[in-house]
Amino acid sequence: MDFIGGYSRKDYLRDRLAGLKDRLASTPPREPEPVASKPHRLAGRLTEAMREEIVAKYEAGVPSTKLVREYGIGKGTVLKILREGGAAMRNQGLSDEQVGEAARLYESGLSLARIGERFGVDSTTVHRVLVGRDVRMRDTHGRER
Repeated sequence: MDFIGGYSRKDYLRDRLAGLKDRLASTPPREPEPVASKPHRLAGRLTEAMREEIVAKYEAGVPSTKLVREYGIGKGTVLKILREGGAAMRNQGLSDEQVGEAARLYESGLSLARIGERFGVDSTTVHRVLVGRDVRMRDTHGRER
């Protein structure tokens, strides 16, 4: 009983709580600040001029991934805008011949990044097509998995 009794008297907490209640009561209420939400629909976010700009930049050589980051929209949305804008889509992957060469290069020791640079694609694209061809992958230290 002594142990509990020594720790159960919390008068100072009650006084502190009463002080906080008084401070809150004397503070005038504030209006909540409006939260600016961006429109969900694409039509509300991108003007026609922005769409034309996306198409023009893509046709000038800007990668679609950079457009995704720059405009804050999804990859599928960028591709949709490009299709609707009549843009000639660049190669979106590797041909069968390129995949065969990529497999040979990878098996000879070249990294996914270097192979990607050679073909103008991302290293993840190279990884995906090599796994699809059942090429045995290495770990990040070059050891077989």
